[in-house]
Amino acid sequence: QKAPVRIRMNNTTCAIMGVSNLLRGAQLGAGFGAIFGVYESFQHWNSGLREPRIMVSHTISRTIGSAASFGTYLGVYSGTKCSMAVLRGGKQDLLNTATAGGLAGALSVLRSGDPRAMAGS
Repeated sequence: QKAPVRIRMNNTTCAIMGVSNLLRGAQLGAGFGAIFGVYESFQHWNSGLREPRIMVSHTISRTIGSAASFGTYLGVYSGTKCSMAVLRGGKQDLLNTATAGGLAGALSVLRSGDPRAMAGS
């Protein structure tokens, strides 16, 4: 059996990593949001809703929402994964990843507003 990898980290490193990945996730989310926002706006255009102001507003709204979501989830995931490693003496294994994924998933369910969905995440 392969021994777990141990690395030296501290809480400052984890905070920097979490913020850095939050910003990266926000960039990625903004890109996806802009693409899908424009696509959805053109679908409305083709269905007869030809209001450029509404189309631009929808695209901007979708871009900001996606940036916030992706950034938050990625920041929470990476910060939690790093913090778990620090708390466990530098041990890097599946428990850190599973805990971070579970917390990020729970956060996404909390945003939906349905607490019953939390049991399935």
